[in-house]
Order: sequence, then structure tokens, then C-alpha cells
Amino acid sequence: MKNIWPLIAIAAFAGIGMFFGEAFIDMFAFKKTIVLEFPYYRLVTGHLTHSNVNHYLLNMMGLVVIILLFFEYFSAKNQYILFLVGSISISLLMVFFYEKETYLGMSAYLHFLFAWSVIVDMQSKRKTTYILLAGLIIKIVYELGFYQAGTTEALIGISVATESHAIGSMLGLVAGLITLTLSRQKNRQINNAT
Repeated sequence: MKNIWPLIAIAAFAGIGMFFGEAFIDMFAFKKTIVLEFPYYRLVTGHLTHSNVNHYLLNMMGLVVIILLFFEYFSAKNQYILFLVGSISISLLMVFFYEKETYLGMSAYLHFLFAWSVIVDMQSKRKTTYILLAGLIIKIVYELGFYQAGTTEALIGISVATESHAIGSMLGLVAGLITLTLSRQKNRQINNAT
């Protein structure tokens, strides 16, 4: 748990935005047309903007749950790499496959982080890992096919970005498979050297 400072910094930056409200959103939110014109920093900062305090707190609770479930995989270096790779790759795909102009919140990144963690955790051979993976897949299928707006929208003040959850999950699964493959190759090389 000593390596959670990068996640705390990410959460703090997102929390600071609550004090600046609309000005923070206008300056840092992911907006497709603006990103295409130049301010590429929004590919990252868009995941740190939230519609209101409830939205922010829901995302932070999700982040805490992921940290508690998979803390052994979050070295400081991994956290920075995962956040940059995750947020940028999600945003780039959203430029082409996200219907709405604006995206607020960290939920797509949280789906990315959860999916990555579940895949990397497969090396532990815990049966719960497969249950969590099945739960993620069921959630995404439900959201894409059957989800109807309701309580969550009322709480966070915007519609739930179900497409972004699918994009984040898909990219997280791919990143997890890459990480797992590289880890296994590294272990094989170490074993062959000894």
C-alpha cells in the first residue's frame, strides 16, 4: 500500500477541479472537436473532470475498491504508465467511437484499470479472478444492450457513458494480456539464465 501516492495525486488533481466547477471543466474536459484541433492534454485531463461532487466521490470509491482488490500490482511506476496509457488510448478511441461530444469522469479509466488488474491477476490462479472477469463482461454486455437511464444519472447530473466503459474495459483487457505476456517472457528468460 506504500505505492499509492500516484493514485492519491490523480485523485487530488481531480478533486481540485470540484473547487473550480465549470471553469475547470471548460479548461480540462475531453471534448472531441477541441481535442482534434490541438489541446492534446485533454486526452489525459478529460478523465480527471467530474460533473459534481457525487460523480467525483463515486469514481473515487471505485478507485479505492480496485486498489484494495489488486494493490500488489500497483507499483508507482505501473500507476503512472497505466494512467497515461489508459487515459490516452481511451480518449483516442473515444474520438472515433464515442457518440457524445463531451466526456467527464474517470469511469472509463476505472474500467481499464479493473480489466488490466483482473488479467494480470490471472497469474495468481485465484478462482475469484475469473468471477471478477465474468462480472465485468456481464456488466458491459448489460450496459450496451439493456441499460436504461435512471438513478445514477440523477446522482451525477450527466448520462452514464456506457460506451466509454466498454472502450476502457476492452483496452484494459488488451493491456493486461500484453503485460501478462511480457511478464511470462521475462520469467522464462530468468529461468533459462539460471
